[in-house]
Amino acid sequence: MFCKQCAVPVCTKCLSTDRHLGHKLSEILQILNETKDNIIKEHAELKETIYPTYLNIESDVQNIMMKIEREYADLSVDISQHKKFWHNKIDKIFDKLETEVDKTKKTQLQTLQKHLDEIKQDVSEISKEINLLEVAFDTQDISVLYKVKFNAEGYRKLPQRILPSVPKFTPEKFQENEVLKLLGALSSSSLTSDAHGYSMKTMQKSPVQTGLSPSVKHFLDEPVTILIRYIMEYQLLYKVVTITVSTS
Repeated sequence: MFCKQCAVPVCTKCLSTDRHLGHKLSEILQILNETKDNIIKEHAELKETIYPTYLNIESDVQNIMMKIEREYADLSVDISQHKKFWHNKIDKIFDKLETEVDKTKKTQLQTLQKHLDEIKQDVSEISKEINLLEVAFDTQDISVLYKVKFNAEGYRKLPQRILPSVPKFTPEKFQENEVLKLLGALSSSSLTSDAHGYSMKTMQKSPVQTGLSPSVKHFLDEPVTILIRYIMEYQLLYKVVTITVSTS
């Protein structure tokens, strides 16, 4: 049997004491099989759906940043060309415009970089979760398996997609005496978020590629007996527990 409250296997000798009195007990093989099944489901969701989705989001944010870089480069070229046209008379005005562009660009890229860092952190954490689940799957220690934490729920809600808007430069031709009043200006910029910008992706993997066994064979009706000696901590007592495991 397995004591859920103490999270340890128990034998008949343990049950004869008051140590587990009133505790909820379950068959150890049932708990082991259920936990293994949950690990497989959690591992599959993280590795085949959530992880590739976050990789896709990471790539998307990087592509947005590259696109922003190109558009800002084009914007800078437009401003520079217009600046040369009025070279001697409006240097200060164009310097101001370039400063505004750089400030807006910096603000947007900083926001996107922070967003990208958060996505990368999530990707790293998901990868760690996958590794922990794979390690847990290889153990037969129910005390370890029972303590496995399933955190996929926290990653099912995908991050918002940030969609920056690059300002447009509108060049105008004026008489020299109108330059100071009417000069090309930048359009407004924005950083918006779309909560529904992403959707879950599924990465098709063969059973071998998942990192876990292609199928889980539960314990059979024909048992073999294994003798396990537990040295109880803080006690000079040895308890012999016989557990039934699958021959598979």
